[in-house]
Amino acid sequence: MANGQLLRRAAADFDVFITIDRHIESQQNLAAHDIAVVLLRVRSNDFADVEAVIPKLFDRWGEIAKRQLLVID
Repeated sequence: MANGQLLRRAAADFDVFITIDRHIESQQNLAAHDIAVVLLRVRSNDFADVEAVIPKLFDRWGEIAKRQLLVID
């Protein structure tokens, strides 16, 4: 499934799409999808790497907005 198709399907049922795909902003027109996108900048998709940024995600949850990209380092 292509990213654009995935974002369209996700927007039908969800408010937030969380990804580790660092290229999503350059590959997709995020403003065209009625969903907020959160990019977790992590070293890998290993659980320990992702888990390490979850507190930062929760701290910034109020900044999430539809059709916008929020980057969590």
